Amino acid sequence: SSLDLLSASHLVNYIGKTSNLDEITIEPILLEKGRVKVALYGMSHVKDTRLHYLLEKKKVHFLEPPGDDYFCILLLHQNRFKGIRIGIPYKSCIHPTQLPNFMDLIVWGNEHECNTELVEDPV
Repeated sequence: SSLDLLSASHLVNYIGKTSNLDEITIEPILLEKGRVKVALYGMSHVKDTRLHYLLEKKKVHFLEPPGDDYFCILLLHQNRFKGIRIGIPYKSCIHPTQLPNFMDLIVWGNEHECNTELVEDPV
C-alpha cells in the first residue's frame, strides 16, 4: 500500500499495523524524557465489525508497559460508539468498555466531527 511505501522510505512513522486478523497483539512504543514516561499504542484500521468481534472474543491483547508510572495513549482509527440514536449499528463501532482500563487517553482517529475539547466517556 502507499502507507507501506512511505513507511519504508522513512517519510512517515506507521505504527500499529496488523496483518493477522484472527488475533491482534498491540505492543506500546515506550517514550521517556526525564521523569515523564509515555506508552504509545497504535492500531491501524481494521474493519469495525471485525475488530468489534475480536474485542468481544478477547482476541485483542494490549501489552502493558513495565511499571504503573506510564501515561498510556491509544491511537485508534475506528468508529466510536456514540449511542444507539446516532445511526451506527451496534457491532459496527468500538465501545469504550471494550478497551483496556489502563488507557489514560484514547485518540479516535476516524472522527468526522471537529471536537477541540477533550471529551470524557460516560463509561
